[in-house]
Amino acid sequence: MKTLKRACPYSLWEIDAIEGWLDDMATRGYLLQEHKGGQFVFCKTEPQNARHRIDVLEDQYANTKVRREEYRDFGWEHVTDFSEHLDIYRAAREDAVELNTDEEHLRLALKKAQRRNWAIYLFLCLLCAVPIVWMVVMYVQHGIYYSLLTRPLVKLFSLPLLFVYIAFVFFAEYRAYRQLKRRTLLERTHHTRQREKAGYRTKRWTVALHLLFYLSLFLAPFSSQFGIGEPMDVPEDAYRVYSAPELMPEGGSDDALDGVIHYHHGLSEEYTWSQRGDTRYVHSYQVTVYEARWDWLARRYAEEQARLSGAETLHIPGHEGAWFYEGVPPMFIYQDYRPADKQNVVLLDGNRVVEIRYEGDADLKAAALAMN
Repeated sequence: MKTLKRACPYSLWEIDAIEGWLDDMATRGYLLQEHKGGQFVFCKTEPQNARHRIDVLEDQYANTKVRREEYRDFGWEHVTDFSEHLDIYRAAREDAVELNTDEEHLRLALKKAQRRNWAIYLFLCLLCAVPIVWMVVMYVQHGIYYSLLTRPLVKLFSLPLLFVYIAFVFFAEYRAYRQLKRRTLLERTHHTRQREKAGYRTKRWTVALHLLFYLSLFLAPFSSQFGIGEPMDVPEDAYRVYSAPELMPEGGSDDALDGVIHYHHGLSEEYTWSQRGDTRYVHSYQVTVYEARWDWLARRYAEEQARLSGAETLHIPGHEGAWFYEGVPPMFIYQDYRPADKQNVVLLDGNRVVEIRYEGDADLKAAALAMN
């Protein structure tokens, strides 16, 4: 026997629309056989007129066997279970008495189903709110533009996708709720083939956004650079002006620059190198260069870092902007490690932002002001 599987194009509480849809499927030659795995299974038959009704069980533990026998006496045959609170019946004869003839009783049952669904959506939103609030706190502390420059595109898209998905689901359910309030449920006129197509489009978009969000979460770890990143060879004169011996000949390290660590992000390329001091076995001098995709993004990032750190504005020839501050950079603000002699300079030049972090006895501010 040829079968057809279809998802329901309507919300759970749009009972009369579902009933009309099942009737319409019968006129197309597809008779409901069962509800399985969230889908309706239809068997291919000759087109026929059929009446389907969904019975709302106020008590899921009621004796359904006795109930079905009583309905059989009224001319109704049980077809399948729709959920723990819903049974689907089909008229076994033309003179079968109508089910659900009490408008208020049916509307009350639907409102219960509606409240249950809204409670589920609210719970899911609360679960989503936890990482969202955490991310907002991180953005306030570290800066939103830092996240834009140092995240792969997959991670940048995951949060907006989540917002779009939640908004889309709520809009679809609210629209169904408004339609439910305006209708007389016993008229059985809610189903149309046009609404059926619209319902399938809504479900496809919902599933697509849902899958895209989880796909972004799945791909995010594979698109990130962890640890030291990717070492790369650079020309000897690349970023030479920012090396410790060039910037601070008297207080800088004599160690040669042996390579640059490269991090590829969605909206920037990051290059980082460190040089050790003469007496300490720590990276006391570190330079990070962000080459942003756009000049405005680089400027916003540099200004944001200066604002979050309370930096002092410097005027250095050849640079559009320059700032100096002491302490831990904003992206490390959650750490307790706050050495007093930590010095930082932020330089802006077009789409390039240079961050110099130094821990030592030399004066980084004076060295930056003396740059040619």
